[in-house]
Amino acid sequence: DGVGDVGREEALGPDPSPPDLTNSSSFQRAKFWVNELQNCEEGCRIYLCGTKSDLLEDDPRTRAVDFHDAQDYADEVKAELFETSSKTGQSVDELFQKVAEDYVHFTAFQVMTEEKGVDLAQKSSTYFYSCCHH
Repeated sequence: DGVGDVGREEALGPDPSPPDLTNSSSFQRAKFWVNELQNCEEGCRIYLCGTKSDLLEDDPRTRAVDFHDAQDYADEVKAELFETSSKTGQSVDELFQKVAEDYVHFTAFQVMTEEKGVDLAQKSSTYFYSCCHH
């Protein structure tokens, strides 16, 4: 229902920004957007990236999103979880490596499972005759 969705989107934020590990409401927004994504694109690979992990190293008390809660949620929605830092680069390489590996694996799987062959029911307008044809 358009009106309810607009109100919900305004309350949760207009964009699906990654959850900030020092802000619990950003984790709730991420859950909303994961649900939206799963409703629109069934079977889509999801990578949850908790940001600002460098702040947790400076002061662990700033953590607002419990690691186990985030991991449980990631498991529930079949997502990969990464705690990243743009400042230090923590887990950024691992995230991109995982996305690339999954892409290659998925693409290779698609190629292997593509249907190939000749449709014998399809009539061809071209006839081939051999020298032995009577």
